[in-house]
Amino acid sequence: MSYWAGSDDVHSFAKPLVSGNDVCGGADVSRIVVADAHAIVRDGVTQILELESELRVIAASGHGQATVDLVRTLRPDLLLLDFHLPGVSGTDVVRQLSSITHTRIVLFTADLARHEAVAAIRLGVRGILSKDAPVGVLLQCIRRVLAGELWIERNLLAEAARVPAAQQESFDLSSREQEIIAAIVSGACNKEIAQKLDISDLTVKRHLTNIFNKVGVSGRLELALFALAHNVGGIRQPLSTPVASGAAMRSSAFPA
Repeated sequence: MSYWAGSDDVHSFAKPLVSGNDVCGGADVSRIVVADAHAIVRDGVTQILELESELRVIAASGHGQATVDLVRTLRPDLLLLDFHLPGVSGTDVVRQLSSITHTRIVLFTADLARHEAVAAIRLGVRGILSKDAPVGVLLQCIRRVLAGELWIERNLLAEAARVPAAQQESFDLSSREQEIIAAIVSGACNKEIAQKLDISDLTVKRHLTNIFNKVGVSGRLELALFALAHNVGGIRQPLSTPVASGAAMRSSAFPA
């Protein structure tokens, strides 16, 4: 059974969305949690996603803390998150879930301040989409993020990755560190980097620690954003492809 968590009782998991063992999904089915303060939005989005054979909504929530609890329990592939849930702020929801790397987060919002968007990106949000976006764009965003891409406006990526000018002049990255940065941007894990460069996992970790200190970032996604924004490690940003023309926030998809 999957769950619905309402805003009146953060521990109320009462409304089945799928039956039996379907909450586990299948090899080709992506499991999604929908979190929105408004029941009409939760129900509408759930109905839209359930029409797609490869997408399965396993839970819905109308409260910030309930959303955190559901994601920690169910470990979905994707969380579609209203940034303005009652109880816990969107930033705090993302921060509390940042350690669950399996779950990709897409912000689905009608009103998001620029500083909130930048903070969310730095915490690991993989997509930002306006509630004004057409259904086709919503589905495209979800599929792209599930495929490992980012769905975020280019200038927000650049702002999220920006560091002080004085720090930009002191990268002093070795050729090996630049190779590792390129591998991080391509999505490689430590083990894959170690095999590719014929070094140990421990050596990769040491290099990453040095890189984080040199460029002033604190995690892999932030490093990838930084590399794309500053052409570090020979990385070049791909061309932007606007996909939500006319929406409150125009979004583009970028490989992570």
